[in-house]
Amino acid sequence: MNWIELLLLSTGLSWQMTKMMPLILLLFLSASLCYLIWKKTRKFKFKLVLFILLGLAPCSLYFAFYPIYHSDIKNEYRVAQNEFDSLKTKNRFEIVSLPNCPYCISSINLINQFKKRNPNLSIEYKIVSLGAKEGKLEKELRKAGLKYSMIRSDKTLRDLVKGSYPTYLFYYKGNIQIWNNNSFGTKALDFIESQLN
Repeated sequence: MNWIELLLLSTGLSWQMTKMMPLILLLFLSASLCYLIWKKTRKFKFKLVLFILLGLAPCSLYFAFYPIYHSDIKNEYRVAQNEFDSLKTKNRFEIVSLPNCPYCISSINLINQFKKRNPNLSIEYKIVSLGAKEGKLEKELRKAGLKYSMIRSDKTLRDLVKGSYPTYLFYYKGNIQIWNNNSFGTKALDFIESQLN
């Protein structure tokens, strides 16, 4: 998340609007500036160059650095019955990860922001590991102050994760909503928050 998104998030906007609003504002400002300059210039070639430089380039650059993914527009998850544990009545959010997975490590910043917005929700990283050797993920989680525990892979976990790391599990009302790394985005965060309120 960039500073504009963090600022919008602190105002209470939804996760999806926080992701989309900077691009919408930039598009509006670019269009306004293009319109003002379009009226002042007389040569068509100069108008076309200005339109490309002031209208399309800023939005394209912003989108290149901070893209909007499919998971920021659509919430796609699987549902499983929560018959795996005794905490069926407690809402919680778990991130099943691997010790040195780069995608798992890069999720920490977003999950930390999510935890700040939802301090009452139990959030925990479950690190799938066979040995006691510490990975990069544990170090980063300790720095961020996020809760984590080590687990061993079993058939139940493999059925939930289906080989994708990180996998996000939201336990709610006897069900588990499951997102893989590609389907978890701002729409998923908005969905979880809506279920908590």
